[in-house]
Amino acid sequence: MEERRLAPSQVCRKRLSTIIPFGSKSPKIHQSVFVAEGARIIGDVEIGEDSSVWFNTVIRGDVNYIRIGKSTNVQDNNSAQPQWTT
Repeated sequence: MEERRLAPSQVCRKRLSTIIPFGSKSPKIHQSVFVAEGARIIGDVEIGEDSSVWFNTVIRGDVNYIRIGKSTNVQDNNSAQPQWTT
């Protein structure tokens, strides 16, 4: 999977979306993914090719991982956070 990695607090200025590492984990986002303005993708998150993350969505891989497959559409104002692992 080709991915783009941004610095810890770097903002994608073109679309005003934010990709944020958490601890030692950084999001891995395929280069074909559309990330809309206001979206936040944090931590241990992988998003597959031809997917989209729409306005004001938060995908937070802080306490566990989140994997979003290819050709997946995450609609506006969604919030995804995994449960703690035991």
